[in-house]
Amino acid sequence: MKKFTCILLSLLIFATPIMASEIENSCEDKLYLELNNKKLSDMTDREYEYYMQKDKACEEWKAKLLTVNLEKEKQDNLHKEIIYKTYWVGLVGILFIVFYLS
Repeated sequence: MKKFTCILLSLLIFATPIMASEIENSCEDKLYLELNNKKLSDMTDREYEYYMQKDKACEEWKAKLLTVNLEKEKQDNLHKEIIYKTYWVGLVGILFIVFYLS
């Protein structure tokens, strides 16, 4: 029983970040897309309320996506900068050794 509990807890611990990383895309909601093609005057009050809810969620999703993309780009640039500096430090080190030994 203890072994089963440990396995179950381990699975939950490792699965949680995977599940949390998937953000629901409200912009791809089927009903939202149908309502998006409908005139406002043709919508019922419930449809309009649902549309406004999903439209707000869609805008929030786009903002989150933009933030994630900007953060990723920032990390990529930092990674490139580290590689660039490491390259030059190595090159200077090799040149120093070559001139020192000659």
